[in-house]
Amino acid sequence: AKEFSFEFSVDADRVKAENISKLPFQIQIRFTMTDGTRRMRIISQTKDVTQNKFEVEKSADVEVLGLNLVHQSAT
Repeated sequence: AKEFSFEFSVDADRVKAENISKLPFQIQIRFTMTDGTRRMRIISQTKDVTQNKFEVEKSADVEVLGLNLVHQSAT
């Protein structure tokens, strides 16, 4: 499996971060099959938001975070 990461921020002028309990995400993946057929897959999810640092650290994927840091450092 291939891992990837992305970052986002909430516009503080439009939304108070402490009032957010869930965030919606959607990704579109475009790919070509071995027979040349082009496909697109769309994945939509809503993720819970927390202000609890312990919860975040407990559920964090350290390998993905490290990969993201390496990519940021390279750009």
